[in-house]
Amino acid sequence: MNKKLKKILSLFLFCFILGSPVFADLAGYTIKDYNYEATVYENNVLEVTESILVNFSEPRHGIYRSIPTSFYLMRQKEEDGQFFNMRYLEKVTDVNTYQDKNSTSSEEYSFDIKIGDANKTITGDHLYTITYNISFPEDRTKLGDFFYLSTLGTEWATTVDNFSYKVTFDKGIPNNTQFEIYSGELGSSDNPLGATIYHDGVSVWGTAKNIGENQGVTLFAELPEGYYVGARKLSPFLCWLFSISAIALLIYIIFRILTTDQKKPVQTVEFYPPNNITPADVGFIIDNSADDSDFTALIPFLAQKGYLSITEEEKTSRFQTTPGLEIKKIKDIEAEKYPDYVNTFFDYFSKNESLNTSNIPSSFLSTIDEAKKQLQKSYTEERALYKNADSSKSLLFISCLLSFLAIAASSAVSRWDNLICAIPVALMYIAGAFFNNRQFTKRFSKKKKILRNIIFVTISIFMVLFALDEARADLNVPFILLIINFILLIPVCLFNGRIIQLTEFNCEMTGKLLGLKEFIKVAELPKLKVLMQENPNYYYDVLPYAMVFGLANKWTKQFNDIPIVKPSWYYSTGNTLFDVTSFDKAITSSITSSVDSARAAASSHSSGGGGHSGGGGGGGGGGSW
Repeated sequence: MNKKLKKILSLFLFCFILGSPVFADLAGYTIKDYNYEATVYENNVLEVTESILVNFSEPRHGIYRSIPTSFYLMRQKEEDGQFFNMRYLEKVTDVNTYQDKNSTSSEEYSFDIKIGDANKTITGDHLYTITYNISFPEDRTKLGDFFYLSTLGTEWATTVDNFSYKVTFDKGIPNNTQFEIYSGELGSSDNPLGATIYHDGVSVWGTAKNIGENQGVTLFAELPEGYYVGARKLSPFLCWLFSISAIALLIYIIFRILTTDQKKPVQTVEFYPPNNITPADVGFIIDNSADDSDFTALIPFLAQKGYLSITEEEKTSRFQTTPGLEIKKIKDIEAEKYPDYVNTFFDYFSKNESLNTSNIPSSFLSTIDEAKKQLQKSYTEERALYKNADSSKSLLFISCLLSFLAIAASSAVSRWDNLICAIPVALMYIAGAFFNNRQFTKRFSKKKKILRNIIFVTISIFMVLFALDEARADLNVPFILLIINFILLIPVCLFNGRIIQLTEFNCEMTGKLLGLKEFIKVAELPKLKVLMQENPNYYYDVLPYAMVFGLANKWTKQFNDIPIVKPSWYYSTGNTLFDVTSFDKAITSSITSSVDSARAAASSHSSGGGGHSGGGGGGGGGGSW
C-alpha cells in the first residue's frame, strides 16, 4: 500500500470516527441472553420489558439502547386505491431501568436510553431490565389494521446467543390472524435465522439462537379494521385552520383582482420632459425603483445646467492606459430650484475636487445611496405613484404563507411531515413577487407576457402534481382542500399585481413620459431640425432622459445628419474634431459602466404491505459505553 493511499484511508477513518454516534463502542461485550416481552393494548400502546444478560469482556460503564421512532409500511388506503409507502411515528415513554442509572435523549426519529454509571465500570455478566411504553399512531387506512413489531432490532453490533420473545394481546388475537416472521439483516424478507413462531388466541412467542451482529427478528400480521380503538392521532385543528384561512384569503384576493379599477395612462405627444422632472425622477417613475443609472444621468443633466464640467482624460500606469472622465464642479447649485436628492448628489462635487470615472470611490456610491432614499421619500402623498402597492405585497405573502402552512401541517403523522410538499408554494411565491413587481414596469416594457404566463402555469401544474402526489398519503384534512388551495393560488400569484392602481399623478406623468419615449425612438429629421433651430441645446437637454429610457444611442443616431456643436461644459483631449457618437459613448457608457463596476466591486468585498427484518415499531439496537 503506497503512502498516498494510507493517508487517504487514515483521513477517512478519522472522519468516520468523528461522525459516529455519541455512544460509539469498540465491542468488548456480548449478549448471552435477550428476552423481550410486550403487552399490546386496544389503543395500540405496548408495555415492553426487556431482560438483557450482557457479558463484558472489557471494563464498561454500561450499555445504551436506541429505539427508532419512525418506520414505513406499504399500505392501501382505499378499496381499489393506490398503495402508499406510509410513515408511522411512535412515541417512547415511561422508561425504567430499576437498579441501574439511566438517562434518555431524543434525536431525529430515535429515542436513546443510556444505562450505567459514569463513575463505575463493569466486567463479566450483568443483567439489565428495561421497561418502557411505545405508543403507536392511528393507521390512517380503512382496509384493515396491522401489527408490525421488531422484537430484536438489527442495530446491535454484537452477537446474541439466545433470544426469546412473547407478545400478549390484551384484546386477544382474531382466529384468522396469520403471523409472518422475518429475521436476519435489515431489509431481509425471509427467515434465515430459523426463528420460531407460535401463537394461540392471546399471545405470539418464539425463539432464535446464535444471532450475529446487526441481525434481528420482526413480526407482522394483518388485523381486522377497527381492532385498535382510541389509537393516538394528531388533532386536525391546525390543518383545518390553515387550509380554510388560506382558501378564504385566496378567494378574497381573486375578488380584489377582478373588481379593482385599472386606470390607463393616455400617451400624449411630447418633445420635452415634464416640467420640474429630473432624469432621476423619470427613472423612478419607470420602475418604481431608485437605481444607480437614474443618478448617473444627473451628471450630464447638471452639466447642461452649468453646474458641472466633464473632461476626457487618460490615466497611464506602468502596465496600461485607462480612459476616463473627470467631473468637476463649476459653480454652486441653486438649491432652492431642485429637490433634496439632487442637492445631496451635487454635494459630493462640492466637497471633493473632482470625480474620475476610472476610479469611482466608495464615498460617491454612499452619496448615491443617500440620494436614493430621498428620491424614494419624495414620491409620497400627492406625488405617490401607486395605491395598494403595500397591501398587494402583504396579501401575496400572507396567502402563500397560509398555503405553505396548510400543506406542511396537513400530515396525519407529524405537524410538518409534508414540509417537502409545501416547497412548490415557496417557489410560486417567488414567481408571484416577480409578477407583482412587473406591474410597476409593464407600461415602459414591451416584453410579451403570454409566453411567460404559459411557462409559469405549466411549471406550477407540474409542481402542484408533485406536491399533491406526495402529500395525499398522510393527510389530516380532505384531499379536495389542497386541490382547491392550489387551483386558487396559481392565478393569485400570476395576477395579484392587478390590485395595484396608478394614482392620478402617475397617470399624468406616465402618459407624458410614454410620449417622450416614443418621440426619442421615432423622431423624424424635419421635426428635429425645427426643434434644434428653436433650441440649439435640444440634443443635450433631452440626452439625460434618453439615458434613463435606455435609448441614448438611438437618440444620438437621430442626429447623424444634423450638425451638433460641442457643449461648453465638455472638454476632449487632442485636436480631433468633435464627434457626437464618440461623445455619446463617453458620456452614457463610461459613467454608467464605471459606477456599475464600482458597485459590483463593493458588493463582492462585503459578501461573503409486507415487512422485513428490522422494520416496524420498536427494534433498533444498542451497544456499550
